[in-house]
Amino acid sequence: MYLTRGINEKIASDLDFSKFIINSMKRFNSRDWGDLCEEDKAMNDYAIKYREGRIVARYNHINEVDNIYIMASYYNGSVQVEILFCDEY
Repeated sequence: MYLTRGINEKIASDLDFSKFIINSMKRFNSRDWGDLCEEDKAMNDYAIKYREGRIVARYNHINEVDNIYIMASYYNGSVQVEILFCDEY
C-alpha cells in the first residue's frame, strides 16, 4: 500500500483522520466505493470481475477538505493500492 506524503503527514498528526482512513479502507475492502456515481461503481465491479483496470473509490470527510481517493490497480498478478487526497490526483 502506498500513502502520499500528505496522507501520511495527516495520519501522523490527526487521530480522527486516522480513524477516517481505517473506516474508508474497511469500506473499500467490502466493495463500498463511497461517493461515486453509479457508472463509476459499475466500472469498479467490472475491474474486479475481470481482474483488469483500476478500481477507484472516493470517501468524503466530514470537513470536506480531507476527501480521499483509494485506488487499486492490477499489476503483474498483484494489486497495488494507493491512498491520496482528492486534490493530489
